[in-house]
Amino acid sequence: PEGLRIQLIDQEDIPMFPLGSNIMTDNAEKLLLLVSRVIKKMPNKISISGHTDSVPFVSPSGYGNWELSADRSLATMRKLITLGINPDKVMKIVGFEDNDPYVKSDANHPNNRRISITLLREHPLIEIKNINEEKPARKPRRDKPVNPFTRK
Repeated sequence: PEGLRIQLIDQEDIPMFPLGSNIMTDNAEKLLLLVSRVIKKMPNKISISGHTDSVPFVSPSGYGNWELSADRSLATMRKLITLGINPDKVMKIVGFEDNDPYVKSDANHPNNRRISITLLREHPLIEIKNINEEKPARKPRRDKPVNPFTRK
């Protein structure tokens, strides 16, 4: 409902970021270059969200998955801007930690580590009625008295 969501998902042995880091890998930068080409052509504003898996990660300073997911979103925004995306297109940066898993059956699955870039809708969705819905029967007009014997 928000718009078109582009999911950049970690693979088992091809992460976008090293574990516990917000520094993008070369592969992720190349992928983001391709995505940026599409975003540049579109008039839509964008939202960027970062997601982690449920593997506990906390540094001695208290830095954990919440900060990591938000920092990866910010790193993605900064990279998109260096690739020519107008900063005014960015509407929202979000860190989700592990609260919205891609693989719901396995909270620790590598695919849960991802960046979502949403091309936001320009206009809100309108409710479209189902054309197959039955319409209520029309009541007869009562402009003239009805003869109960002929129904005319």
